[in-house]
Amino acid sequence: MLDKKLHDNKLESYLLAWIMAGYHTETDSWYKHHRKGFLFTLGDEPNLNVVPGEDLEHFLGYQKGAKDITAQEALEKAREQYEVFHIHITNANYPTSRVERGWKGLVGEDHFLTANSNEVANVIADTIREHYVPVDEAIIETETVVEETPKEETTFNTL
Repeated sequence: MLDKKLHDNKLESYLLAWIMAGYHTETDSWYKHHRKGFLFTLGDEPNLNVVPGEDLEHFLGYQKGAKDITAQEALEKAREQYEVFHIHITNANYPTSRVERGWKGLVGEDHFLTANSNEVANVIADTIREHYVPVDEAIIETETVVEETPKEETTFNTL
């Protein structure tokens, strides 16, 4: 099973985030505006190469006979809706030099980032600033602005 492989191989299941994002999310930014969101995974170890179909059945409720999903397939599917980045945590167990080549080969050199655990928020903010594409003026002009109606205050009784 997946958890045994993680323990035995010193690999982590970052690709599960890609599977969830790629196969199980629908965002307004993508489906209404055709704008990709941002997806960050972070950790200090190499990624699993594949999630077996039996693990997808067991952990995610996929139908019996589900096919394996490779890291490459999961990443490609997630990239349809998201800019996908991996942040390697430099002050953790695995030195960057031991995982860098594998991660760069998978996500690409410009989507493999490094950070001390105290710097993660800044790295994410800087990456979004660097890769964010402003909305076209044409999109702004065609969108309808709907004013919100004040909502009634709701009170809850506690026992």
